[in-house]
Amino acid sequence: MRTAIGILAVCVAFSAGAIENLALNGDFENGLVDWEIRQSEATVATLEADTDDSIKGGASAFVDIEIAKGVTWHIALFQNGHFLDGGTEYTLAFWAKAELPRPVDFYMELQADPWTSYGRQSIDLTEEWVEYWSEWTQPENVPLAWLRIAVGQVNTNFWVDNVRFYEGEYEPDPELGRVQAVEPGGKLATVWGDVKGRS
Repeated sequence: MRTAIGILAVCVAFSAGAIENLALNGDFENGLVDWEIRQSEATVATLEADTDDSIKGGASAFVDIEIAKGVTWHIALFQNGHFLDGGTEYTLAFWAKAELPRPVDFYMELQADPWTSYGRQSIDLTEEWVEYWSEWTQPENVPLAWLRIAVGQVNTNFWVDNVRFYEGEYEPDPELGRVQAVEPGGKLATVWGDVKGRS
């Protein structure tokens, strides 16, 4: 009986410490529900669910860019309807890769003029799955914001998976860890293979 109580206590403690992901359908296991591609100025891009390539679970989002005009915000993967609480520390994190190296900007943004962005980062995707994240303390209340991954710079297609937006400092996904580059055949590569095999 004592053993059973101990196990229950561990489970309760784990649940209490779990991060609440404010990003809806961040793993794309429900297809493209809650996500859209926004484009302007004669750009052409489509958003598709990819069930053949993902970092976690059985799906990711694939953005096919046919025409880009070199302006970051003219094409963006986004999700609207978020509230940002002033004085709160937030983290925005996601995994991504591209067909070829390419630039991406990601951030939360006020859904009205003057379109203020929060936690904005400029990164370069690679051809391998990598996690990117931004941490910031929100300076003010924003009643309506959207999560934006802006990609209008170039015509290079890319994938996104495991999007997380939550209160607090960055923490690696407990199922994926903080993956770092290793030499082929290294220990981490073997562990990573085991993780993918269980997903």
